[in-house]
Amino acid sequence: WIAAALVTAAIAPDTAVGRYIDALSGVGLPAFVLYYIFGFLLFGTLYAGVGAMCATEDDATQLQWPIVLLLMVPIFLIGPAVTTPDRPLIVILSYVPFFSPVLMLPRLLTGAVGWLQVAISLAGMVSGSVLLAWVAGKVFRAGILMTGRRMQIRDILRFLREA
Repeated sequence: WIAAALVTAAIAPDTAVGRYIDALSGVGLPAFVLYYIFGFLLFGTLYAGVGAMCATEDDATQLQWPIVLLLMVPIFLIGPAVTTPDRPLIVILSYVPFFSPVLMLPRLLTGAVGWLQVAISLAGMVSGSVLLAWVAGKVFRAGILMTGRRMQIRDILRFLREA
């Protein structure tokens, strides 16, 4: 995919792919790498928590949908984030850790954000990852003790209160 994008950018630099590759050539590449890594950590900890709550594959299938929805919402908003990056909804959602990996990068590449805003969104993603890793650890610990029984939301809340 990377090779195809680079060839497309070289052949037709006026296409959307060419402009995106050109934007990544400066400040965009380090930002892309940071948002990719921290977004991966954030969603990885979410999936680890879901995996810790599930006893069967059917449970995991049912519980992964909220995470998929968290991934789909910012994808639907990429178009408005590129065309009008200062729209209030886009600005607010770009600070939400679950939406930052997808929404902040187009805003950064259009020049609509400063480094302080990028630092705030990255800090939110890091702190969200740490918090979710702590919660996933508690859920995993409780899940080991509840072998054979399906974990309920009230069980998770009880274990988090006791921690």
